[in-house]
Amino acid sequence: LADCQIADAGAITLCEALRGNRAVRRLDLHHNAIQMTGATAIAEVLMVTSAITHLDLQHNDIMASAMDTILRALSMNESLQSLLIGNNLIGCQPAITLGRILRNNDRLQ
Repeated sequence: LADCQIADAGAITLCEALRGNRAVRRLDLHHNAIQMTGATAIAEVLMVTSAITHLDLQHNDIMASAMDTILRALSMNESLQSLLIGNNLIGCQPAITLGRILRNNDRLQ
């Protein structure tokens, strides 16, 4: 679904479908204009699914507070191995949070 401009509404709909899905391992959502509500839906899925191992959220419009929500979800997720978040509007605080998470997470590469 890369570069489809699904925005928040599309991300929310997709996440509703992913809640019970055990088959999807890689989720590429780069270049989709995802913002706060879409990022929150993604975080909620990360908290309840063990299927997704690779998540690409590059080149969206995810700001610091939304990225913090995703990063908090990572502390509960034991399956994610790859997280791409470049070219968002996250600022310094989420980067610090990510550093703390990486100290205790040996799965993320």
